[in-house]
Amino acid sequence: MLTAIARHGWFEPVIAAPFLGPSLLGRGRQRLTYHLLRGFTTGRNTWSERDVELFAGRLREPARAHAASALYRCFIMRQAARIMTGAYRHTRLATPTRVLVGAEDPIVRPEFLGGFEGHTDDFGVQFVDGASHFLVDERPDVVLERSLAFFASA
Repeated sequence: MLTAIARHGWFEPVIAAPFLGPSLLGRGRQRLTYHLLRGFTTGRNTWSERDVELFAGRLREPARAHAASALYRCFIMRQAARIMTGAYRHTRLATPTRVLVGAEDPIVRPEFLGGFEGHTDDFGVQFVDGASHFLVDERPDVVLERSLAFFASA
């Protein structure tokens, strides 16, 4: 598990790093930003060049680049560490929950998603073919269909 995280999630601590993360996200050629937007989809035409530029352009504003870095540092990295060290092992999830994951997502892998069975009342993980990390952008049809079905059953 840690090998997969290191291989595919190497950018997370980089983004979380004060000064370095905001700089790499928002300054210069923004190679990290473009890599993340283009490299975590199943196809290069998930987003148009204009769409990619809309995301990247916002990060050129220093406050937004700092906010993105802080999100990784203060939420994503901390919660990932808490999950991996078992901080929630004695917590029960009672809210009916479905998690949709792109079948080709290099970050959220099936082997990371097990072990919840004894801690939930109604929880399911569903993999979506033809999608990677940006599931809602790659397969909005499937997200809509499965969301409507889930909420209709409640």
